[in-house]
Order: sequence, then C-alpha cells, then structure tokens
Amino acid sequence: MLTTSTYLQLKQLVHASELVVFVGGGLSSHVYHSWAELIRNLCNECDVPQPGRAKSNDPNHLMKKADKCRTANISKYREYMRKHFAPAPVYRRRAYGFLAKMPFKAFVTTNFDPMLEDELRNCRPGQLRIWPYPDLDILKMAPRDNTPVFYLHGKINSDMLESVDRLVLGLEEYELAYASQSNSGPVAGFLQQLFTHQRVLFLGCGLREPLMRRILNSCKGTRSRIGRKGEHFAFLPHERKPQGTSGNSEIDCEAEALQDNDMRECGIDILRYDEKDRFHSTVDDILQDLLIPPRGILPSVSAPMSGEEN
Repeated sequence: MLTTSTYLQLKQLVHASELVVFVGGGLSSHVYHSWAELIRNLCNECDVPQPGRAKSNDPNHLMKKADKCRTANISKYREYMRKHFAPAPVYRRRAYGFLAKMPFKAFVTTNFDPMLEDELRNCRPGQLRIWPYPDLDILKMAPRDNTPVFYLHGKINSDMLESVDRLVLGLEEYELAYASQSNSGPVAGFLQQLFTHQRVLFLGCGLREPLMRRILNSCKGTRSRIGRKGEHFAFLPHERKPQGTSGNSEIDCEAEALQDNDMRECGIDILRYDEKDRFHSTVDDILQDLLIPPRGILPSVSAPMSGEEN
C-alpha cells in the first residue's frame, strides 16, 4: 500500500473534508464501453461508416462520428444510449462503494453511467443533489447539508429519451460545453472555478486532454495570485516500457519522471500504482485503505470557494 508523504497528506485531507473527487471513465471501464468503443457501436446501430483505422482514436474524428450517428438516426441513437447507460448495473465495483463513504465536499464526473450515483444513494439516502450538464454552478457546492454530484457531460434518465440529446458526446455539443477557443462554455467555466478554489483528487482520469491541461495551467497561475495553497492529486498507473520477449514490462522511470514533472506544472501531485490487471483493481485496494481515517486530522486549510463567506 502507498506510504509516501503525499499519500498520507491526501488521506488527511480526505478525512478533513477538504477535497472534491473527480471521477473519470477508467473507474467504470469494467462494465461500460470505452469512448472509442461506444462510438463504433453507435455507428453500427445508426448505419454510419466506422472510423478509419488511422483515425480510430482521434478525438475530433470520433466526436464528428457521434454527430453523424445522431443525425442519421436519432431514434436508434437515443435508444442505444439509454439501453447502455440508464439501467442500474448488475456488477458493482468496490471502488465506488469506498468513494461513496468518504467525506468529499462534492463528486464530479464526466461519466454518463449511474454507478457513482447508485452507490451514493445507498450510502447517503435523501442527501444527494444531482446537477447534470448544462445546469452547472460551483455555488451549488456551498450548502453543507447535502452532497452535490455534478455530471459534467450530462446524465441519462431512463424515462426521458430526450436527456440523451444533452450529452456532451459529439463535437457540436462539445463546442457548446467548452467553447474550446475561449474556455467560456459552461463546463469550462465550472472547471476553472473548481480548479481555482478547490483541491481535487482525480480518479480514473488519464489527464492527457490538451484542453483540460490548458485549464489546469491557467488555474494554477490564478491560485498562486490569489493565495490558494496546495496541489491537486491524481492516481495514475506506472508507465511501462514496451513488452519484451520475456513477457515482462518494466517501469519506464524516464517517462514517468517527464509526465510527473509535466503534471506538477499543472498543479497536480501524482501517486503511482501497479495496475495489477486491465481494470486496474489496485485502485480498489488503495481506496479501501484511504477510507480508514488517519491517526491525526489536519486542520481545515481550504480557502472559501468563490461566493462563500469567510
């Protein structure tokens, strides 16, 4: 288990309710399709040509394909997305159960699936406030008698097929959500406030998206100017060298050092783990340990969020 000073500080901050957790798609990958797989399946459903091999992982190309699927057959598009994401999952991941029991200030996710909400409802009945895109406002984090959950890219309701139309999946909706040239869209604006005024723990996030990095860099400068202290945190797997003939894959220390330094430039401290399997089940074990309170709790060090009184 992790025993570094960074991890111990993280544990204290979690149990002092000083952090917001940001949940990415990696935590649901054992049940739901990856983004690229989802687009390919939508293409099959809506009779749209598949992405070419050369562009099979190109974000802009995949988002354009999502737009084409929606235009080609809106009924099949809605129904596939609803059937895939709306039902309660049969399999539950331990990681979500551990997260739901931790005293985070708020939960933020880019996922469409209901796994996080289901676990939170089990642990905190009657205490949740769900805010899906585009209804995003950092000030909704202020009340302390409920748990705000922000679905940055939207949330599918099983009884409302039209809720699929508000998902940030295609390029058209992405540009509305982020206004990527000016960072003035509702999601970009929310993230700027979040990363400036709160400390965040990233889980299941690769943190490789250029736009996300640009927002983080901008917010680090703002945090420094207004006197906000402390870094964000992220759990990432070890970087690996190409697999040799022995079948073993060694840790690429040089690549890790470069990436860790790059993340520090964005204001993020990285905690590395051995992935153990393709679902990175080590994360479940780490979160189980993170749930155990430390012996001493740090005093509150977070500055009030924008709009909160001192």
